[in-house]
Amino acid sequence: MPSTCENKLRIAFSGGGFRATFYSLGAFRRLVELGLGDKVCRIDSVSGGSITAGQIMLALSSGPFKDTADFDRRVSQPLRSLGQSRFRERISFPVFGFVALASLAYLWLVSYFKTPLFVSLTAYILLLFYIRPAKLFGVSCLFMLNAFFKNKLMRSLPASPEWSANATCLNTGKRFRFKQKDFGGDKIGLTQDNDIKISFAVACSAAAPPVFTPYRLSLGKRKFFNRRGKENLFNPHPPAQVFLCDGGIYDNLGSESILQEENTENQNFIVVDAGQYIPQWFPNLNPHSLENTSRVIETAVDQIILLRRRILYGATQAQKPSGTILILEEPVKDYLSGKKCEAIGKTQEFPGEKLPAYDIFPEEIDKMIAGLRTDLDSFHDIEIDLLTWAGAVRMDIALKRYFKEYLRQDQINDLPVKPSYDQQRMIEILTRGRRFSVPFGFLHKRIKEK
Repeated sequence: MPSTCENKLRIAFSGGGFRATFYSLGAFRRLVELGLGDKVCRIDSVSGGSITAGQIMLALSSGPFKDTADFDRRVSQPLRSLGQSRFRERISFPVFGFVALASLAYLWLVSYFKTPLFVSLTAYILLLFYIRPAKLFGVSCLFMLNAFFKNKLMRSLPASPEWSANATCLNTGKRFRFKQKDFGGDKIGLTQDNDIKISFAVACSAAAPPVFTPYRLSLGKRKFFNRRGKENLFNPHPPAQVFLCDGGIYDNLGSESILQEENTENQNFIVVDAGQYIPQWFPNLNPHSLENTSRVIETAVDQIILLRRRILYGATQAQKPSGTILILEEPVKDYLSGKKCEAIGKTQEFPGEKLPAYDIFPEEIDKMIAGLRTDLDSFHDIEIDLLTWAGAVRMDIALKRYFKEYLRQDQINDLPVKPSYDQQRMIEILTRGRRFSVPFGFLHKRIKEK
C-alpha cells in the first residue's frame, strides 16, 4: 500500500437530508473497513453530508479509528441515534407550540379589548411576520445540532483530514466555507479569526429554504484576506454581516474545491452523490401553483447537479485530478457492468481486471433506495442499513475498479456485508419511506426493526 503523502483521497459528501447522511456514512465506513481512513486528506461536504462529516471529524478529535467497531461506536451509532431521534419533530414542536401560545394570547387580547375583525386579522398577520416561524426553525435546529456536536469549535478539530463545510452566501451568490483554521468565501476573503462552532457550520450548510431562513453571521472586526497568486491581499471593506443557507443551492456535490484548488495532482477524488432524485411527473389536468413551483425548483436543482457532474467528468478528461462519482440513483449493476456513460460519473477507463462476484439487490430495490425522502424525518432501521450498504458497495466497486493501488491483494475479494431483510418487508418500508409528511408526522409507526 502506498505510503508518504502521495496517492491521497479527497472525499466529497453531497446534500440530500438524512438520505445523504447515511449514504455518505456507508461510503466512508467502507474506507475505514479497508484500512484507508488515514488516506483521506480532505472532506468537502454539503447539507446532509455535512452532518456525517462533522461527526467523523468530531470523533477523530479522540484519535484515529482503530477498526470498524471503533468507527461504529464513535460515528455510526451517534448518527443512527440522531436519524431516529425524530429530529424534525423535535425542531418543529417547540416552534409550533410557541406560535400556538402566542396566537392564543393574541386571541384573548383581541377578545378582551373587543377589537374589530379586520383590524385583528391584519394585526395577526403582521404578528406572524414578526415572529417568523422559519427563523425559529433555524434557531431550534441550531440548538439541537449544538447539543449533538457537544458545543465544540471548528478550530478544536484535528488538522487532518482538512474539512470544508460548504454553505451558500446570499450576499455574493457564491460558496462560503468553514474549515478548521479559517472561514470565508469568494469576494469576501478568508479570516483566521475563527470562533465558529461545528453546529453553526453544519446548520448553515444544511439550511434548506424555505423551511429555514438564512443564518446571519456578523463578521465584526475580523480581518479578511483575498488570495491573489502568492500574495494575501487585505480586504478593507468586508460586509458587516453575511446571510448563509444550504450549500446545495450553489454546489450540491461539494465539488468546488476539487475543481478550483491547485496542487491536487496526487489526490484522487471520490464524490459521494446522494443528491436530488427527480422522477417523471404525472400531475392532474390542473396542477396548482405550489405543485408547479415545486417542480420548477426540482428541475433547476437537478440541472445544477447534472452540470456539476459533467464539469467533473470534463476535468478528469483534461488530465486534471482523477476520480469518480458514486451516484445513488444509478443501480449497482451498472457500476459492475463497466457501462461507459458520462452521467454515471465513471471518470476513468476501467483497466480490465475482473471484479469479484457481488451479491446485490434487484434493481427494483436499488431504485427505491435512491428514491427515499431527503428531509430530516426519522429513518427506519431498514432504510438506514440499506443506505449505508448502498454507499459501501459503490465505494468498494469504485476502489477495485479505479483505485486498486490503495488495496492489498487479499482485500480484492473482501466484500461489504449485505443486509439480510425479507424482500417484501424491505419493499414495504421503502415504499412508505419515499413519502414526505409535512410539516411533521410519522411515516413509520416503529423505526426499530425487531
